[in-house]
Amino acid sequence: MSCRTLLFLGLLAGAYLLVSAPNAIDARPRRSKTSTRRHPKRPASKPKHRQTLERKRSKKKTRSVEVDLFRGMPYRVQKGDTLGRLAKRFKVTIAQLQQWNGIKGSQIRIGQILRIKTKGPGRGYRLVKYRVERGDRLRDIARRYRITLNHLRNMNRPALRRVKWRLREGMTLSFYKKGPLKLSESVGLPHRGHLVNGEKLPKLRGVYLTNGTQWGTNETIEAIIDAVWRFHRQAKRLRRRSPLIVIGDLSKKNGGRYSGHRSHQSGRDIDVGYISKKDPMLKRFKGMSCRTMDVPLTWALINSFLSAGRVERIFVHYPLQRCFYDYLVDKGVSKSTLARIIQYPRGPGSQRGILRHFRNHHHHFHVRYFCSSRDKQCRDNGETPRLVSVDVSRRPDHHRRHRRRAN
Repeated sequence: MSCRTLLFLGLLAGAYLLVSAPNAIDARPRRSKTSTRRHPKRPASKPKHRQTLERKRSKKKTRSVEVDLFRGMPYRVQKGDTLGRLAKRFKVTIAQLQQWNGIKGSQIRIGQILRIKTKGPGRGYRLVKYRVERGDRLRDIARRYRITLNHLRNMNRPALRRVKWRLREGMTLSFYKKGPLKLSESVGLPHRGHLVNGEKLPKLRGVYLTNGTQWGTNETIEAIIDAVWRFHRQAKRLRRRSPLIVIGDLSKKNGGRYSGHRSHQSGRDIDVGYISKKDPMLKRFKGMSCRTMDVPLTWALINSFLSAGRVERIFVHYPLQRCFYDYLVDKGVSKSTLARIIQYPRGPGSQRGILRHFRNHHHHFHVRYFCSSRDKQCRDNGETPRLVSVDVSRRPDHHRRHRRRAN
């Protein structure tokens, strides 16, 4: 065959292939449906509800836990506030406000609590819920907890509007108060224990602190501040000038053995001086008797500690217990009530009463508090805290005057 014939046959064969399989050159061969070759299996997709649960769990693991105790200042958003105005007011940036409070955009709502951090080391704010008592005023509560009146109003504005800005007994007020960033913990017994993250007792109005160490648990410091406020209130009812309260030793910063004391190791003990009749501004502990001690004011001071309901024991010299016993009997307090409070007259070895005898307590009384519910390693006498207090600061003719006016 000649070359021309072979070339002609090759062209015919190429034309035939183009007509029979037009997509053979431009496209890849398609696999038939009946092909036995299998694709590699893809991982089965999980249901949507499982995916959402896993996302939430992963967020919880990486998310930082915000607690009620934080460094900085809380602020409740008022009408007309914006991030720009607040940033200019507190001298921070808008980006910092968004980062501290988890805000993505620029919208904030009225009543929202914003956290504005500060650079002060070691101090923060804790959330306090206060139950209103009879005769309370906003100004008195603000002074008691050492907060501003504006902060107390802003934090409770919706609740106060409902009662037309008049406090009602039993209502709850919420506000933030300064406190340490790390919560304290009392470990062990008062005579065999130690203190973790202790808080130092601050300077208070009308209180003289001796040269001892005044470190205690957060609850003990709060109870002391509350007792001082209650005492000044009772002194006004007695129409007496508030004397100087002398506070001695509490505990060391980390607790442990304290020279001169058998206890004072776990941050729950406090020494307080008796009030002198001749020198109410005395700045030291002094031995007292029924003649030299100001019994009404000293009992008002002891009762201010009892009013919190967290006192385990108050150690008082046994002969001085007779002074309080006779004073309360003259005020009309029943003997059944006195039996729960004072050890007298059953003898210094009796195991009844909150006021107990212990040696070397003739120039000061010793207050011991119960363990806090969150201190799991703390140990006390096993009793349950109870509220036993006798407020006789009102004048005896107070009710008689009201009866005369009614008649």
